[in-house]
Amino acid sequence: MGSTLNRTLTAASLLIGLAFGLTACDSSRLNFPGGRNADSDYAPGDGLVPGAGDGATKIAILLPLSTSGKFGRVAKSMKNAAELALFDAGDKKVLLIPKDTGGTPGGARKAAAEAVSEGARLILGPVFAGSVTAAGAVARSSNVPVIGFSTTTSVAGNGIYLLSMTPQEEVERIVDYTMKRGKTRFGALIPQGGYGNVVSGALKRAVEQRGGKVIAVERYNQSTGGLTGPTANIARLAAGSNPKIDALMIAEGDPLLRQIAPLLSSSGLDRSRVKLIGTGLWGNPAIASEPALRGGWFPSGPPGDRRNFEQRYREVYGTAPVAISSLAYDGVKLAGRLAAAAPEGGGISRQALEDQAGFSGINGLFRFRSDGTPERGMSILEVTSSGFRVIDSGRDRFGGAAY
Repeated sequence: MGSTLNRTLTAASLLIGLAFGLTACDSSRLNFPGGRNADSDYAPGDGLVPGAGDGATKIAILLPLSTSGKFGRVAKSMKNAAELALFDAGDKKVLLIPKDTGGTPGGARKAAAEAVSEGARLILGPVFAGSVTAAGAVARSSNVPVIGFSTTTSVAGNGIYLLSMTPQEEVERIVDYTMKRGKTRFGALIPQGGYGNVVSGALKRAVEQRGGKVIAVERYNQSTGGLTGPTANIARLAAGSNPKIDALMIAEGDPLLRQIAPLLSSSGLDRSRVKLIGTGLWGNPAIASEPALRGGWFPSGPPGDRRNFEQRYREVYGTAPVAISSLAYDGVKLAGRLAAAAPEGGGISRQALEDQAGFSGINGLFRFRSDGTPERGMSILEVTSSGFRVIDSGRDRFGGAAY
């Protein structure tokens, strides 16, 4: 499995970090692989995507289309990807209804009510956790499932499903892989804030459940540039011929990741004894330019069809998609499959959504648990001087033992 991946993997491995940044409304964590830097040009008159035949199943997609800046651009890219999925499938039995949430729970509630009144059988989105909850409350009364794009797992359940990759799952995957290769004593450098809180808790649970130990966790403030102290503290545990830790998780992305790694090396970290591991935020290929990160491991959706998706999107829209837009593409493809299998005139059932065989998309194999949270097959990638390479492939089917 040693094939080298090129820069077209950018969006695949940024997906988790980007999605969480959207959920937490923290614009500083958003990372865009391309696209023009402009406000949303959403027009309130945008309506049904044409092309569907009579009796088509209506699928709504709720996005913050009228917001400006980064979130507006994310929404536009997701809407583009959703429409691209519909036309790529050539599905005349699905009618896509874009709805603007304005980026607020109130807007999401209104958009969901409109979608239900117009006959939507399934709602994709919204993006933000509070908006997913608001839309779900409306849709539930009409037995319309919601597939949200948030990574906040607490909003899932009771008719709400999440399509995203969650920080908890990626931490579980990388810890499992690392410990199976003999590493049992973990340290961590984790940012302050909501994302860091989730990663810190997930790391402790995953390590302790497997019989390992988290020796130390250092938290740092991203906005104040306070990296030196926490980095030096953790490096002391990773120095010498008998380091106290043998694996170090850095829950950070570019460009701060490329600042942290040299600081660790200059503080005495021995990479021959201590394995550097990361989260999905490591996915920007720019990090391969930092020698101190080479040999590090991180989880990612399997590359699969992502390169084709990015190329196709560029051909149609003339720019690169933002990372999270692949969720919209997969969501529409899933909706088409479920609509085709639904009884004539019937809705999309929870039983169909919770099919334990799972589904396949741009981001690999996935399925929904009964509590609405996602389960995904994720690969492990290694940082090399020429980019990323897959060192452990994700699942190609569900069933049997865990990773």
